[in-house]
Amino acid sequence: MKDYSKTADIYTNSGIPNRAFYEVARLIGGYAWEKPGRIWYQSLLKLDSKATFKKFARVTYDTAGDLYGVGKPEQDAVKKGWEIVGIDVKGNQ
Repeated sequence: MKDYSKTADIYTNSGIPNRAFYEVARLIGGYAWEKPGRIWYQSLLKLDSKATFKKFARVTYDTAGDLYGVGKPEQDAVKKGWEIVGIDVKGNQ
């Protein structure tokens, strides 16, 4: 997020959630289309077109808890993945 630009095009800033997804997939392990892909897909269905990165991070965190259990490794991986790109899923950053 330190390199986020409000004036950049969508492709420049799209790397932020893409990197978070990569980190989540790496932390969970296995095939990315299984657990991480399911978390991301279900989260995208819950967002509107005005969602922020922070909102998306929180929704993915909550979705991981809904799908795999609150406090389980999948939810922890989502939290850590977003932290790596500079976003606190609790909304404190």
